Amino acid sequence: QDQLVKLDRSDGSVVAPVEVGATPRALLFDGSMIWSADQQGNRVTGVDPLTATVETTLRVPGGPYALAWVPCGPACGDLWIANEAADTVSRVRLP
Repeated sequence: QDQLVKLDRSDGSVVAPVEVGATPRALLFDGSMIWSADQQGNRVTGVDPLTATVETTLRVPGGPYALAWVPCGPACGDLWIANEAADTVSRVRLP
């Protein structure tokens, strides 16, 4: 499936679908955003879980398929992205 979905806690019904690419391979929650790695689309999407909206899309060549988050200080974090096709790891510093 190519979507994240926000569910109603009371009955499990879908409140809002969010498109995250054709081949999502990994999800990560950093404490405020949900990140999704789209391997075929070469992008990582940041979704606000409260509003179910895409807040940012990062172009990441090389087939992103795994994600990790490491805080780097107050209001700062590094998003680490493993890229299968390129056999690389990318780091994106985010506030």
